[in-house]
Amino acid sequence: MYSFERALGSAKFVAYIWLMSAFTLPNGKQRLALPGETNGDPIDKFTLAHFAWGLGFGSVGAPWWVALGSALLWDIFVERALKDAHPEWFPVASQDTAEHIAVDAAAWMLGWGAVRTMARRR
Repeated sequence: MYSFERALGSAKFVAYIWLMSAFTLPNGKQRLALPGETNGDPIDKFTLAHFAWGLGFGSVGAPWWVALGSALLWDIFVERALKDAHPEWFPVASQDTAEHIAVDAAAWMLGWGAVRTMARRR
């Protein structure tokens, strides 16, 4: 089984990206999504991907605070900076609204919680 300690040890690159993005605030090259658009409504086609990431974090035994922190760091810092720097990497490069970020973080945590609940029942 893949332990959380091993996953954390092999995630040095991810940690580096998180730290670097925390010091590189978005410069606003990409506009904020509008209601009715992807990234503008609370739920969109990528919300399921956030749920899947939560499943992954739960599967490796990540604590709740690591899962939540990762979700928020991704949506608030990393994704925003990457969308400004490389919009061609994203199918929809508009910036997420605050409501959308909150729902994506909740989906991430629902995925994490589902795995952790199933693991406790075994």
